Amino acid sequence: IASRSLRRKSFAGSASRNKQLTVEWLSDQPTINPWLAFIDEMGCQKDFSPVYDESDFDPTTGTFHGLDFSSVVIVKRDQQIIATACVWDQSPFRQTVVRDYRAPIRLARPLLNVWAMLTGNVTLPPIGTPISASFVGLLAVRDDDFFLLRTLLCELANRCEHANLLIGLC
Repeated sequence: IASRSLRRKSFAGSASRNKQLTVEWLSDQPTINPWLAFIDEMGCQKDFSPVYDESDFDPTTGTFHGLDFSSVVIVKRDQQIIATACVWDQSPFRQTVVRDYRAPIRLARPLLNVWAMLTGNVTLPPIGTPISASFVGLLAVRDDDFFLLRTLLCELANRCEHANLLIGLC
């Protein structure tokens, strides 16, 4: 989970390495074809990775229903795409609702929330309310570079409108 605390951190790595990178948004690109080619190229290196085409991004019928291209980040080095991911707000059609907490957490939740607010972390929602979260999707990083992954997550956390940014990795 990337939370508000991640948003405050700067990129790791040397300054010279940072200067080589440019961060762009897919909505600023003339076409999505180079981005789709990169996703496919990186997917070929992973078992069971799906192949996507433009129809998957149709706003009403596509696989990525509700995904806005302005939430897709692209990291380039020397004009070549080297990493990409998106922040996908699925709350209009999918929500995770808190049904209960174990007794110790339920009793300590008010104090935990005060501590979380003071330290800039995420609070625990009341029982019966949805968790404020978006999901990281379409993650592809050349050479599984941890620095690029961190760069992507920082950019996505800054763009995320929800308190939590959830990512699932194998």
